[in-house]
Amino acid sequence: MRVAIIEDDSEHSAILNRLFLNEGSTPELFISGGRFLRQLHRDQFDLALLDLRLPDLSGIEVLKALRREASLSRHRLPVMVVTGCGETSAMQEAFDCGASDYLLKPVRADELLVRARARARALQPRLLPDQPLEAGPLWLDLASQQARLGGQPIELTDREFKLLWLLLHKMGRPVSRKEILSAVWGMGSGPGGPQSRSLDTHIGRLRSKLGLHIKKASQATVGGPSIRLDAVYGMGYQIDVFP
Repeated sequence: MRVAIIEDDSEHSAILNRLFLNEGSTPELFISGGRFLRQLHRDQFDLALLDLRLPDLSGIEVLKALRREASLSRHRLPVMVVTGCGETSAMQEAFDCGASDYLLKPVRADELLVRARARARALQPRLLPDQPLEAGPLWLDLASQQARLGGQPIELTDREFKLLWLLLHKMGRPVSRKEILSAVWGMGSGPGGPQSRSLDTHIGRLRSKLGLHIKKASQATVGGPSIRLDAVYGMGYQIDVFP
């Protein structure tokens, strides 16, 4: 789980960082709301912990910006407000602006982790074997590891299938190289590492198998809808299916 921690108190942010690292998550620290929002255009998170009192934008302003972003995309980031402000009016405003939870400092570590997992899980689409994933001409079945394009079966290796499933599951949003390598290869890798180069090779194979041969605007039209699988500069890859 990738966790954004937006907190300007270095001592408290260090505690939260260590807590989520020990739990097996990947936390990233931001000392201001502005820095977090700028990074959000280049990266993705499963959960955010947000203080209300920040040096630039207030926590409420960050929540409002996230709500605007969610209305433009199909992704809603769960945000847990972790603050020292116990006023009921502040809590009500935070929830009205889209907060998923509201906790007062100091927070019990075990309670925070339980709530964090629940909030992140609640907004994740369920990836169940008996629920095939379908978008336009693409159809994927996780249980049987079968894939079809326009009703016709396509032969994918295990890794190609996982890669396509991940991209299609997050359709319309860029998926970072770090997330892909972690989910599909089970490890991290630097930009020039062997797994990173293997990812580019697998993307090329997927494009070929999906019939995406046009360089600048990779498209495949099967019975109407078209598919785009593009590199997102400084980020990773993104798949889109258009009517």
